[in-house]
Amino acid sequence: MSACVLYYNRGTSCCVRLLTSIFSLRKHYSGPVKLMQEGELPAQFAALLAELRVEIRPLPPSADTVLVAKAALWRQMEDDHAMFLDADTIVRGPVEEFLEWTREFGFVATWFNGWRTDSPRMTRRITEWNKVAPELVPPALAYGKAINSGVQGWSKGAAILPAYEELTRRGVAAECNRLMVDELALQLLLPHHRHFLAHHVWNTSGAFGDIEQARIVHYHGRKHCQPDNPRCDLWKEHYFELLASFPKHADTLRESWGDRRLARFHKTLRRRKDLTVVTAVDPQYAARLKENIRAWMRLPGLKEQRFLIFVNGFQGSHEREFLDYPNVKIVRWEYPHPAASRREFMLAAFLPGVARHVETEYWMKLDADCHPHRPWWEWPDYANHTVVSHRWGFTRMKGDAAATQHWFNRLDEVFSPQQPRFKTRFEVTDKPVSHRPGNAHGLPLRFNSFCHIEKTAFTRRMAEHLERTNGGRMAIPSQDTTSWYCATLWQEPVKLVNMKRWFDNRRSVTTTKTVRDLRCHEVYDCFMASQDKLLDVEWLTYFLMPHCRYPRLNWHGTRLRIVQYPAEFARFLVFLARNHVRSYVEIGVSTGGSLFMVDSYLRAAVPNYERTVGYDRTSKLRDWEAYRQRFGSIEFRPQNSKDINLAGESFDAAFIDANHSEPWVLQDFEKVRAHCRLAGFHDIVLAGASVDKAWQQIKSQHQRHWEFIETRLPPECRCGIGVVAVRETPDLWTGET
Repeated sequence: MSACVLYYNRGTSCCVRLLTSIFSLRKHYSGPVKLMQEGELPAQFAALLAELRVEIRPLPPSADTVLVAKAALWRQMEDDHAMFLDADTIVRGPVEEFLEWTREFGFVATWFNGWRTDSPRMTRRITEWNKVAPELVPPALAYGKAINSGVQGWSKGAAILPAYEELTRRGVAAECNRLMVDELALQLLLPHHRHFLAHHVWNTSGAFGDIEQARIVHYHGRKHCQPDNPRCDLWKEHYFELLASFPKHADTLRESWGDRRLARFHKTLRRRKDLTVVTAVDPQYAARLKENIRAWMRLPGLKEQRFLIFVNGFQGSHEREFLDYPNVKIVRWEYPHPAASRREFMLAAFLPGVARHVETEYWMKLDADCHPHRPWWEWPDYANHTVVSHRWGFTRMKGDAAATQHWFNRLDEVFSPQQPRFKTRFEVTDKPVSHRPGNAHGLPLRFNSFCHIEKTAFTRRMAEHLERTNGGRMAIPSQDTTSWYCATLWQEPVKLVNMKRWFDNRRSVTTTKTVRDLRCHEVYDCFMASQDKLLDVEWLTYFLMPHCRYPRLNWHGTRLRIVQYPAEFARFLVFLARNHVRSYVEIGVSTGGSLFMVDSYLRAAVPNYERTVGYDRTSKLRDWEAYRQRFGSIEFRPQNSKDINLAGESFDAAFIDANHSEPWVLQDFEKVRAHCRLAGFHDIVLAGASVDKAWQQIKSQHQRHWEFIETRLPPECRCGIGVVAVRETPDLWTGET
């Protein structure tokens, strides 16, 4: 019996949403997908749908409204069973269970977001049908759970389908619930027909629902890219991932095609005429800015802007070639105060430096160590504020060991000696002073300026005051504390937002000392502290960097000593998590770095992770006892590859990284192929090894395969990871190609 996932489209205004929904579906479902297309579809969309393996079924133009046409789609069914999805949905997990319900019950409806039929809103909508079918209203009110027709399932011949179409037509004629007439018709019919009602995780509102638990998120009413609604981030993430996955179709996907909400969103991504992005760098921060500016220049919303970068301490232009972008202006920064610390020297670029060199009405400070963890940057509304910055709860006298006054008292002395803002003398200490509500000093909440938007006129006012009272030197070595103080003193409008929604401003996930001393069994805690980022490849690459040891790139690594290139390994880990790998075997573990990293990551990223097994000839594992004591379901077996026997055992994934000669790689694969559904191989393009020959032979024998190769490296430095699907499964994630 045939089954498919079905979409319907008319016109072009929903086309980008449709493609985004199908793209999300294809991460979890590899079966047939069909589009019922009414009228002509632009060739650009047809080409992209073909790449997403979507069959287009043309329908003749109809005079019916869209909702009536949707209720009549059952007439065009070719498959025995279909799951229908609206174009404004995002799929977050496998859908085979839903198709099974369709086969068993004939019709599947979805409880919408936990709504009730006896709520005032739903009662009002249902009772409107008294003028059409009064006998159906009381059972519908008593049904309890309110449904939405954006996610439903049909079997050919289900008795409810003709009744659904007929009642929808009657509702349109009577002008009932014009924008949702089909789903109200369905609500009235459900008490009288056999059906299955799926839990609301299958149809959760993208406007106000709990999308973290949702299997399908529904952005009903064109709510897919609303500003200031963090639930819309899920849709935007899939949209930008779709853009990145199909670069040759980028021009098509960047058009709004009549989607007014999307057009407004695109407008926010364009160059800001009233703002300049500013950062500062010296050789100490060069490595971090080199890494991060690449990410900034790939980020829609940020890459379009003009940048001003203050530089100091470089021996020549060749040392700062990484800043050569067409939208970057470089200014050599000098600060004529020899007694200033290096910290004050560079931070002053954001106060007198900005006052002197920024020409736009606003400027945005972006620290050199700000790393984005979303695939776009969305501007907060700053038009009516002097400062828009990240909310923060304390002030600490950081980097000012020689201070003789507390910063608050020093700022009073420089900016307001006649009427001090602070009536008491603060103790000179490195302990933080709280700004949280109810604090002892009545201090308002302050901000942290790692990502910070400020009115240039305000910055100039501070700089001019410092010129008059302090010889142009900063009062304290802290730009954000100075800005906070002056904004409070001069009663400027300040808006506090969560900038960490967009940027991580730490060197790594932990402090430098912790990274260096991090023991293998503590990696899991870092992952658990960053649950929202575990499927973000860029963030994961950044996390892995300190732990990798690769001689050709002169990396030494921490205690884990992982011999992997971070960008390749990060993509491999995300691939395992996306495919719900709950058991893992590795052949050739050496000192255990990659084994511990995979185990810790999957325990954090995959619900109900079960076990890990590692093989090598002898035990060279570092911190093995501490790791095994904490995670008892990991096992090490000291065996040569030829002695491995997995009889009776099965794993979701295997990883082969032992002897790199072709015969041994093929032998290791023979040992695991009957016992896993995914098999991975390391060093598939490594110079001097013959894994590549074995890999070419193996992947030619398997229809589904993936390669993770960092092409930005020179060829002699690439490792490469390859994966084959040993056993086909319907829910195999295909997001990596």
